[in-house]
Amino acid sequence: MLAHMLSEKGGVATRRGAFCAHPYVWRLMGIPDIEVMDYVNCGDLDSPGMIRISFGIYNTVEEVDEFLRILDEILPDARAEQEKLNEKDEFSWKY
Repeated sequence: MLAHMLSEKGGVATRRGAFCAHPYVWRLMGIPDIEVMDYVNCGDLDSPGMIRISFGIYNTVEEVDEFLRILDEILPDARAEQEKLNEKDEFSWKY
């Protein structure tokens, strides 16, 4: 959800997922082992994960500042959307 919002509202390219370290990432996220079995195929966009944003030597300070501004702007909306999903119990893990 956040990765999609960053792309749509800010044109920010991200990578979302567990980055070939699924059990480790899910443990870091506090997902109980019993729930991990629900995500074993990892192909579902609804599987829990993290977002990676990479800066390079070619990025300017202004671009980093703009990213931080965009992130600050969309985080409240992303949190509200996640809360709606949590209330519906569509995800039992929390951010």
